[in-house]
Amino acid sequence: MMLDSRMDDLSEGIRSRIRLRYEQQFETILKEHSEVLQEMYEIGITSRLSLSQTQPIEIRIERVRKEMEDLASDLEVQLPSLPKKYSKVRRRLESLAAFCYKLSGEFIELERRAQEKIEREIQREMGRRS
Repeated sequence: MMLDSRMDDLSEGIRSRIRLRYEQQFETILKEHSEVLQEMYEIGITSRLSLSQTQPIEIRIERVRKEMEDLASDLEVQLPSLPKKYSKVRRRLESLAAFCYKLSGEFIELERRAQEKIEREIQREMGRRS
């Protein structure tokens, strides 16, 4: 029983350290996300997302990732309806859609790497304790 409690504490400590590292990376990606939203706002597309700093990092990452996918899909849907004379805007939207998919992929990769690192750290600590 005591070992389980210690493992839970250890696991949570490892998760906290890793979460902090990935929060810093997330903030960097979030700056890029803000740049995308600003550029989209300039061409008349507004964000439906509001992020609270008090939400857990996992929820914030998932919400931004989901919005990036939604925005990329929305942009792809809008592209065919743009008249040819808007080719500059079309190229900008295509570029933004690609960037949105790229950021969405980065979020998925960030989550995957964080989970793998947590599992490795836990296994390493369990190995030390046995």
